[in-house]
Amino acid sequence: MSNNLFILDLPTYLPNEAPAEPEIKPKEEPLNPPQDVDEDDEEKQAKSSGPICIPGTAITLETEEDIARWIEERKRNWPSNQNIERKKQEAEAKKQQQRLKRKHEDAASLDQASPKKPKNICRFYQMNKKCKFGNKCKNLHEEPKNDNPVTSSFNELTHYRKFVNGIPVLIPKLYANRTENTLVKKLVLFKHIITRDQEVKENNRVLEFIKYLNEKGLIDHSVMKS
Repeated sequence: MSNNLFILDLPTYLPNEAPAEPEIKPKEEPLNPPQDVDEDDEEKQAKSSGPICIPGTAITLETEEDIARWIEERKRNWPSNQNIERKKQEAEAKKQQQRLKRKHEDAASLDQASPKKPKNICRFYQMNKKCKFGNKCKNLHEEPKNDNPVTSSFNELTHYRKFVNGIPVLIPKLYANRTENTLVKKLVLFKHIITRDQEVKENNRVLEFIKYLNEKGLIDHSVMKS
């Protein structure tokens, strides 16, 4: 048997004949080739009856409302040019709102940090009750609050009122009668009235005394005739 093994090493074709090539079988196409699942296929699958489990997620669509909502969400988030542009606009609008919010907050904090300087009362209006600038005057046209009762009522013939740093003071007028319609004038007048009444009473007493002497015959009328 071993003597016949060399036959296996002999060529199976003649020297002048090309060897037979092995037959290559053509590849068989799969009966159900895989297809890319696009948005329309997902919509068709979603509309099939029964609960639908989304592969790779824990999402289960049970009702038609869930299926319609899921389809709408997928369409909304589908990376199309329109959705990409919409997301860019939404991001830009959000940034703009944040910038405006920060701007308003900074303006509010600045107003709180630096309170407005109060306006002064116009000195022309204080003295003359009118101002040459009118409504264009940058100061206030109003009467200041007067807490001093002495300056609230005064004689304009002898004094005039002036405000110094918002405080009313009375300034005496030159060459004015200081006792005119003042407390001193009133005291002098009262004293004069009392003195006059006393003089009238004393004169009446003297006249009554003379009349009494005349009635008693104690007055010598001849002396008066001579």
